[in-house]
Amino acid sequence: MTVDEFARREEQLLMLIHDKLKREERNLGYSRWANDLVILVRSERAAHRVMKGTMLP
Repeated sequence: MTVDEFARREEQLLMLIHDKLKREERNLGYSRWANDLVILVRSERAAHRVMKGTMLP
C-alpha cells in the first residue's frame, strides 16, 4: 500500500466515522454492510431532510 492509498483510506474511514456520529446524534436507524449504507426514515420529507444533511453523494 502506497502512502497515497493509505491517506485516501484513512480519509474514507474518518468520513464514515463522522457520518455515523451524525446519524446517531439524530437518532436515525441505519444499516451498513461493506460499502453499502441504508438509512431508514418514516417519510419522504424526512428522507429529503436527511439526504440534504449528510455527506453522501
